Amino acid sequence: MSLGSEIVRLRLEKGMRQKDLAAQLGVRQSNMARWENNVARPRPAMLEKIAAALGVELDKLVAAENAERSDSWFQKLDPALVNLLRQAHKLEPRDQEGLKIVLESMLTKAQMHELLGSAPSPKSEKAGRQVRAS
Repeated sequence: MSLGSEIVRLRLEKGMRQKDLAAQLGVRQSNMARWENNVARPRPAMLEKIAAALGVELDKLVAAENAERSDSWFQKLDPALVNLLRQAHKLEPRDQEGLKIVLESMLTKAQMHELLGSAPSPKSEKAGRQVRAS
């Protein structure tokens, strides 16, 4: 959930209108609308005022946004890969180290391709598929 959505949710829970919250904070309603629509972000001092006006701790106000940021990268991964990574804690430390080395190597290769503006060769892709199939 975005910061703006969380402000809206908390404001509505309190039964407040946007213009009422804006007045309480001493800002224009247009500023409030920009924050709630994620067009702009309030400064840290204003975030503290918003949290106080909504009766929540500052960390609760921004927690939803932080959770969204930290979880969003999972959505870009293959679900099977995410499942495997979630189970990596079951591996012995030596095997976890090996997994890190393999991942680091693959990421280095991807970064090199990105920097060089090239894609992996079809031959290496085919070889990778043959290894996975066996």
